[in-house]
Amino acid sequence: MSTIPGAAAAQEMDLARIEEQLCGVADVVLVDRRSLRHVIRQHRAASGVVPHGRCYAIRRAELESLDTQGLLRLPSGSERAWVLLVLRPSQRELRRLSPAQLHERVLRAAFHASVHRALELRALSPGAVRARVERIGRTEFEEIRATLAQDDLLLSEDDDREVYVEFCAVYLELSWFAPELLEATFPGLSDLAVIEEVVARDVDVEELLALEMPASIGPASRAHGAGSLPPPRPGEPGVGSGEARSLLIEGERAARRRDFGWAALFGARAVGAADGELREQALALLDEALRTLAGQLCVALRRPPAGEGGLDAPTSAEAWRAVLSKLALGAARAPSLAGSAEGKALLCLQRATAAHERPGVIVDVPSWILSWGRRAVVRPRADTRELQILGHLQRAAEHGERIRGVERTEVTSLLQGAARRAEDKVRLALRPKIAGVLRQVGLSARSGPEQQARHQLVEELLDRIIEQKHLSLSQLRDAISRNEIKLPDLSGREELRRGDPLLLADAHLDVALDGIYRRGDVYLRVLQKLSSLPFGTRLGRILALYFAFPLVGAFVVLEGFRYLLGPPLTWVGLPAVDFLTWTSFWATASVIFCLLHSEECRVLARQFLEGIGVVFAWIFFRIPRALLTRPTVQQLLARPAVRSLIRCGLIPAALAALAYLCLPLDEEGTLVQALAALVTFASFSALLASPVGWWLENVAIDHLAPTWHSLSRTWIPQMLRLVGGTFHRLMDGLERGLSRIDDVLRFRRSESKALLVAAGIAGTLWAVVGYVIRLYVTLLVEPEINPLKHFPVVTVAHKVLLPFTPDLLRAFDRALSVFGDLVGGAVAGVTVFLLPSVFGFLVWELKENYRLYRATRSPYVPSARFGPRGETMQGLLVVGVHSGTLPKLYERLRRAAQRYDVAAPGSRRARREAVAADLELRRFRKRLEAVERSLRHFVQRELVYPLSTSPRWTPGRVTIGRIESSSNRVRIQLRCADQGGGAAAPDALAPCELTLEQLGGLLVASLSEPGFVAALDAEESVLFENALAVFYHRAQVELVREQVESELPDTVRYQVAERELVVWSGDDYERVATYPLVAHRPRALRPRVQGALQLPALDSERVLYSRQRILWSAWEDAWAAAAAGNGRVPRLLLGPSLLPVVHRDETFT
Repeated sequence: MSTIPGAAAAQEMDLARIEEQLCGVADVVLVDRRSLRHVIRQHRAASGVVPHGRCYAIRRAELESLDTQGLLRLPSGSERAWVLLVLRPSQRELRRLSPAQLHERVLRAAFHASVHRALELRALSPGAVRARVERIGRTEFEEIRATLAQDDLLLSEDDDREVYVEFCAVYLELSWFAPELLEATFPGLSDLAVIEEVVARDVDVEELLALEMPASIGPASRAHGAGSLPPPRPGEPGVGSGEARSLLIEGERAARRRDFGWAALFGARAVGAADGELREQALALLDEALRTLAGQLCVALRRPPAGEGGLDAPTSAEAWRAVLSKLALGAARAPSLAGSAEGKALLCLQRATAAHERPGVIVDVPSWILSWGRRAVVRPRADTRELQILGHLQRAAEHGERIRGVERTEVTSLLQGAARRAEDKVRLALRPKIAGVLRQVGLSARSGPEQQARHQLVEELLDRIIEQKHLSLSQLRDAISRNEIKLPDLSGREELRRGDPLLLADAHLDVALDGIYRRGDVYLRVLQKLSSLPFGTRLGRILALYFAFPLVGAFVVLEGFRYLLGPPLTWVGLPAVDFLTWTSFWATASVIFCLLHSEECRVLARQFLEGIGVVFAWIFFRIPRALLTRPTVQQLLARPAVRSLIRCGLIPAALAALAYLCLPLDEEGTLVQALAALVTFASFSALLASPVGWWLENVAIDHLAPTWHSLSRTWIPQMLRLVGGTFHRLMDGLERGLSRIDDVLRFRRSESKALLVAAGIAGTLWAVVGYVIRLYVTLLVEPEINPLKHFPVVTVAHKVLLPFTPDLLRAFDRALSVFGDLVGGAVAGVTVFLLPSVFGFLVWELKENYRLYRATRSPYVPSARFGPRGETMQGLLVVGVHSGTLPKLYERLRRAAQRYDVAAPGSRRARREAVAADLELRRFRKRLEAVERSLRHFVQRELVYPLSTSPRWTPGRVTIGRIESSSNRVRIQLRCADQGGGAAAPDALAPCELTLEQLGGLLVASLSEPGFVAALDAEESVLFENALAVFYHRAQVELVREQVESELPDTVRYQVAERELVVWSGDDYERVATYPLVAHRPRALRPRVQGALQLPALDSERVLYSRQRILWSAWEDAWAAAAAGNGRVPRLLLGPSLLPVVHRDETFT
């Protein structure tokens, strides 16, 4: 028996005592991980990954009938029919866990297994399970399914009964042992009373605890909950008289130079002096510094002049003084005044006041040179003052979140409120300047929807400025490309020479937003001018779309296939294939031409690719899984002879074939290949037949299968996201870093002429260095190392330019000879090697440039990208490799909460883990807040704006109430304030709730609470429905509940499953029909019926909202009619209404 350290040995004794106590009331057996997996695998006929590896409830008779290979030792003398298998803590866990945590860990697992046994005894029927699912809510249940699947708790994800049983066990376990984790685990459960009611019908928790849990063991008390950190160690450093005098002197010096943040810190530290007189002086210094700093903050955040409201009420000086006092005294207790979170926050607030009082100047020699002296070298920095204040307040709020203790809530609340007010002031200051420039350069709106798009463009640019504190040509170009306000075609040669509206806006914003906007580099402006010829003229578009794109695309695709498939074919001995022939070239060009110009061809190509995917899925996954999971096949594979044949025959044969193929294929090596294959077969056959082979099989099943499961479900998708995210962050970080250095050199507060001259010289030198860095990284380095941009364009470009490499190298050597042979030659070699990357950069840039013009805008209302990382609504809710922001965020939030929950209090390591987990929790919550903030902006700009600007919308001003999100649903509350001043009907003042939810891979929308919509008259209903219809298309909604309900009979109920509409009648849930919900299917959707149920075929044009496309011109006509004083406002939709049934009969018949 292995020797166990003292602490672990004591824990083993505690573990044995817990197991003995549990066995007294229920047959609980502690088993190791391998034994538990072996039992589950045999009992459930599972293969590969075995989920739910923490506990398992099984009947004693069934357990005794399994081949446990002597791994289990059941309690003797027991007559109980069930055995509860609980995972034994590992040696590492025994060393880390406290006795209380050990008690709780085992007890929670035993309780979880007891709930499973109680529900297994109830033997719920499918109808009973479906009734409970309907009571919980289908959307909530799908979130529960996804959560349990992500945590590897489901043995069968498609079985509703399995999901419900596991949910009951997890929910009751968390309710009893860790209620603070419920919200993070199941964020979509808004009404816990309903959940309690449903679960209580099947599990009597009090009875279960009384009968099966030992009375001497209860839930472990927690030293900290999910919402707070363990408090810091008490104690305040003492200050001697000499140190106190030095602190007072430094504090008075800081006060004289108006640095009241440092004055407050020095005074707060000196308050700890033992000398009473020095303490009084320190208190006076601290009070004066805090009072002055609070007054400065109030002035910096005061309201704008009358008529420019919209800001929150300002914080009083007393409130600021109270918070500043907490920050100063908290920093004084830390070893370093400026190193603590409190000290950093206080100094950030001091910098905010300094930015308000002394905004400084801009020293910009390059702009003076490039403008031929029209712009001054030294200019006031007034335009950036509010933005500087905002940046300092945001950093102060970030530091405030790291404060430990009870005062954190008050501090963060005030700092975040101040940051919001500063953000509002930035928007008020910069909005008219940006809007004025857009009007000046000719980005005019010709219709109401284009006015809305221009408003969205201004707000999106403000979002970018607030987030990154600067703006550039690339960001302006991307914003216009995503927006529906577009550039007109080139008017002629003069506009090409002078610049289109984008380049004019680039030049004007450089002046209007001095210090915030950085004009585009020369190569970007030249590229914009050159791309305007093929994209901004009718002839250019004809040549590009009908000739250049198909021909160049065909060449790149075929060459890409050559590099991708050529080496593997040669490696296995097959003859080389010449992909690029005249026949293949013209055929590929024809296919690309059809894809560019025909919607039907694009749909057909999508169907073809989906069909190939389905065929591969059936051949390699579905058919083998269906065969291997059949009971007869399982019984056959369980026979010793069959298992020996697989182990000693099939597996060695497959490895021998692999060895045969890996060796060179030639006439001389045939004998070597055969001998290698024979040796491989014999060696692995003998190995797998030995006891070592049995051990290897268990290791492969217990470790490799879970590893591949984790790789395929977690790591591979995350790696794909990581590639794109990493390069995006690197480029963004480079841009921020270069801008930061530029700010340090150009922006000065000092009036010293010597310093201004030095800053001008340094800024000029840095302008050249920064330009070269941006040029090389953007054009050459990033497309070369970024695999998403490299293949196939850069790969093919390398091949095309390879014959010209010597000539290019000589040309660059001559051009760079002024730097010497060594430096010039090295730079020339690197440049020539990376030169093909320019083509990858051009492809990605031209893709955005193409969408800049009105002529390239879609004729239909498109979807909108509005998320923090440019996600659409589907990108936020529907899980995919590059989508599913909300479910992925909630999963990471849940795992962070679980890590924080298991952090043991007491030890120094545990305290560090708790602090790290708490910071991780706050980081994910901050990202969720960013998503909800982008949702609020999206609703405000897409749905509220059309209603607020329509003169015929009379019910009142529409505002956004709360926005609630979960992993598969977003709820948006709309309020309508009565402006008439009279007594309004209750429905007219009730809020309306809009729900967007992901069900079965589809985005489903509904007005879950009609509210004031139910009180609208006919004309107002048309206005609201038109705005809602466009909003749904911008949000990529695929199904609307109100439309589905209008097409189904009133006697049936329905739910949205995996790309299907499941309909049933009655409460027995036995008469069921399913409609396929696939957009490219025929117009008539015919049901597959089970039982005696008569249902009609559904018209996909009336049921699938994604097929009810809205023309952009129709939206413009409807907006114009709504803006007119009289006349009928046309409906945008020809199908069923989007509004609740109260309006359907009286308005839209």
